[in-house]
Formats: sequence, structure tokens, C-alpha cells
Amino acid sequence: MTIAMAQTMAPVRPGINSFGQADADALRSEIQRQQFQQQQQIYRELDRQVTTPSQNAAPAIRQPCQQSLNGGGAVGGCR
Repeated sequence: MTIAMAQTMAPVRPGINSFGQADADALRSEIQRQQFQQQQQIYRELDRQVTTPSQNAAPAIRQPCQQSLNGGGAVGGCR
């Protein structure tokens, strides 16, 4: 229900269930709170869509090929 709709509602019986200024203020506050929450949700969705640089963006540095001191196979990045 919008504020304009709420303000145009006629009371069922005069003096009972009448829509006063305090009610209008409470409704306005509730609508503003809902709009704020919706905007925050939109911001969160947009933040999730922002691409972050991958951890693997830089090429991996290969270790130089080293021979084992005891005459065994190659150690490090050798294949």
C-alpha cells in the first residue's frame, strides 16, 4: 500500500480506525525502510558481480633445473 492510497482510505466509522498523522508517519517510515533494504540488496548483488583478479593472473615461475648431489635424478622443475 502506498502512502497516497493509505491517505485516501475512508475510515469505517468516524473516530474508529481513522488514519491519522502518526499512522501516515509510521507507514512512510516503513516504506522508506523497505526501499533502503531493497537498495542495499541491489548493492550487494552488484558487489558480487564485480570480477576480482584471479590468483593465477601472473605466470608461475619455474624453479631452475638442479641435479641431485648424490647422482640421483633431477630435482626441481626438470622433466
